[in-house]
Amino acid sequence: MSAIGELWSGLGKAVQGKAGARAPVPTLRYFEDPTVAQTAADEAHRLWLRIAQKVQGGVWFYQAREQVLAEEIPDIGKAYGRPVASRVEKAVQRMEPCDLPAAATAAVRAGNQAAARSFLRARDGRVSLINRLSLAWFGRHFW
Repeated sequence: MSAIGELWSGLGKAVQGKAGARAPVPTLRYFEDPTVAQTAADEAHRLWLRIAQKVQGGVWFYQAREQVLAEEIPDIGKAYGRPVASRVEKAVQRMEPCDLPAAATAAVRAGNQAAARSFLRARDGRVSLINRLSLAWFGRHFW
């Protein structure tokens, strides 16, 4: 074996420990404070209910979400700290309109149908049978 090979082999054994055995590799573990996770979950749920109430009141989902976040995140950061506030903000921003409670979804659907009926009454003076059926079944007017 050449000198470079012996050096390389010796370095390898020195790094690996006795008789070529590998040294234990330390594993990185992340332990978080369970109160941070629980507080963030509780606050995210509370904000989600406020967003659902606003949507049920007729506000567009994304507008309601941004309004609630703008109002609440600074207060959450002051009360619980930045880790909780950032976690709540990320959790709420990942939620979609399809995740809204059934009552809020029904209110949005009813509001859309009422707007379509008022549009049809303004345009045609009445809501035809086909449009009434289409609104009831699909939530949209036919023509």
